[in-house]
Amino acid sequence: MKGQFTKGCKPWNKGKKKPYSPETIEKMRLAKLGKRGSETNNFKGGKTISSQGYILIRVDGKYVEEHRYKMEQKLGRKLLPTEIVHHKNENGLTKQDNDDDNLELKSNQSVHAGGHIRKRGSDGKFKAGEEKWIM
Repeated sequence: MKGQFTKGCKPWNKGKKKPYSPETIEKMRLAKLGKRGSETNNFKGGKTISSQGYILIRVDGKYVEEHRYKMEQKLGRKLLPTEIVHHKNENGLTKQDNDDDNLELKSNQSVHAGGHIRKRGSDGKFKAGEEKWIM
C-alpha cells in the first residue's frame, strides 16, 4: 500500500460543513500575518537604544538619534552632517540625557574634541572615565 487511503475510500469530512465561518477564517488569516508597529504586544513607544548607547526615536518612519532631533527642533533647521551635538553633563548616562539644557551644538568634531581634557596615569595612558569638559 503506497498511499494513505485505499482506492475508492472517501475522506471522513467529504460533504460535511466547514468547521469555521468565513469571518473566523479571515480573523485567523490576519493573525498569521502578524501585528506591526504599535499593534504589537512589545511596542515601546517607538524608542530604542543604539549599539553606541544613544536613544533612537521614530520620526516619519525612520529611526533618528533623539539628541540630534531635539537640537534640530530647537534650532528650527536640519543639522549639517559635520555638526556635533554635545552632552554637557558628566554622569554615566550622558548619551541618554537629552534635556534641552544638557545639549550643546559644536560646529565640527575638532571643536568638540578640543573641549575634552583627558588625564593620563603614571603609565602615560588615558584612564577610563577620567575625562572633563573645559569649554
